[in-house]
Amino acid sequence: MSEQPPKIRYAHIDEAEVQAFRELGQSVLGYGWVYRLADYVGVSTRTAQRWAAGHTTVPLWVIEKLQGQALLLRETGLTKSFTDATAQAMRAGLSNHVVAAVAKDLAADLRGEPVDKDRSFNS
Repeated sequence: MSEQPPKIRYAHIDEAEVQAFRELGQSVLGYGWVYRLADYVGVSTRTAQRWAAGHTTVPLWVIEKLQGQALLLRETGLTKSFTDATAQAMRAGLSNHVVAAVAKDLAADLRGEPVDKDRSFNS
């Protein structure tokens, strides 16, 4: 019986490209970006983890989608606006816990998730 060559599971991807992808993902989706990316583009978490680790190539459409969102974030100033609004609320005396609770409920609402009224800030 002839010996089979070893199966190659991962292609070599340039580390600079992997790092650029990681920076793009985090700049758009923030901390926990790999899990958020999986949800955003509709792939398994494991697939997004492989992309982030540089074990498999990232489809061009995923990179283009993230780049488009990065551009819109810059153009709209959403991050700065949100940061300014939360800082103003906290200067006015709102607790960081209250601000975080409101942000969490708003995020769930944006994603269309049902809000547990027993745990919601706005219940």
